Amino acid sequence: MPYALNVEVFQNPKKAKATYVFIHGIGNTLHSWDEVAAKLPKDVQAIGIDLLGFGKSPKPQWAIYNAKTQARSVGITLLGLKLARRPVLVGHSLGSLVSVEIAKRYPLFIKELLL
Repeated sequence: MPYALNVEVFQNPKKAKATYVFIHGIGNTLHSWDEVAAKLPKDVQAIGIDLLGFGKSPKPQWAIYNAKTQARSVGITLLGLKLARRPVLVGHSLGSLVSVEIAKRYPLFIKELLL
């Protein structure tokens, strides 16, 4: 069962030219992207996600914390955000594996990957 994950909007301009979704690596949280998000142009939307089992996201005991399970939860979370634009997924380490899995599962929903 996919879970809705913790999300933080780093910046959200009214007329965003692009949307970036940041997915952290193993052992981190969405806050590992704070410095990167602070340097983005002010005309882009920037969103961070805590993966399942990390940060403020759910930590189910039964879950297998692999890229497939993570991708399903990130996918459900992104759908719930009702983004106006197809996002660029920015992934590091485990976040890269999850981003690739999301792009495989939902190819029409994702604009680009930055790994």
